Amino acid sequence: MKLKLVKAVPILICAFASAIPAALCEPAGNQTQALTADWFENFIEGVVSGAAEGAARFGAMALRAVVRVISSIYGLLAVAGAVLWASGIDRQLGKRLVLGSAVLLVVAEFAAPLAGA
Repeated sequence: MKLKLVKAVPILICAFASAIPAALCEPAGNQTQALTADWFENFIEGVVSGAAEGAARFGAMALRAVVRVISSIYGLLAVAGAVLWASGIDRQLGKRLVLGSAVLLVVAEFAAPLAGA
């Protein structure tokens, strides 16, 4: 019970600290802004929409970074696999590296742009 109270106190302090100045300010004209359910609902909607927009931007950025890494790796894998396969050092590993690089090529060049990277 004490742990829940300890977690709730900073949240309540932040909520009241941000709500009181907004309730006391007086916009242009004779309208006064009161702390109402509509204000709180608009505040929560703004926070949620901002978080959703930030998460979407972060996801797109992470997808672009992964595609860049894959694009820089698949060529090296194909060359290393071809050398191993053609030289006979390790034919199975060389074959797997070439096939794996082909899969990475398809993902980086065709599937990722369709996903929005």
